[in-house]
Amino acid sequence: MLLWDTPEMESYFVKLMINERSDRAGFPPDVAAEIVHLSLIHADQYRKNAKDDVWSPEARVYSDFGPLASARNLTAWPAIPSATALEIQALDVSSDQEGFFRAAATGNIRAIRLLLESGVHLETRNEEGWTILMSTAYNGQTS
Repeated sequence: MLLWDTPEMESYFVKLMINERSDRAGFPPDVAAEIVHLSLIHADQYRKNAKDDVWSPEARVYSDFGPLASARNLTAWPAIPSATALEIQALDVSSDQEGFFRAAATGNIRAIRLLLESGVHLETRNEEGWTILMSTAYNGQTS
């Protein structure tokens, strides 16, 4: 808590989450999620207090993962070819954004790969503003 109002707090969060020692087992998913959540809160507060200079280092400290981020997402959902959509549906996944994130939550790598190969952007965000990589990590999928 002593670091909370300082820029050094971000490096502390990174040190917690990045395994630089082989003797660490890592955090359970719920603990890791709380650390990430606190990191996002801190970064948001720090960013709001930073100057509006887009070239300053502070301007790149934080990406907006809030609920409105998906509404601001300019990455349009592509038209999935019908043959690919059928292949994805055979994997018990819909070929839409909801299916994309469901595939991440369940570790369905084949469905994710097919959607990405069909033009779905890796930076597509769900209703919470999370990318597919964030969702996959949060759900404990390591493959």
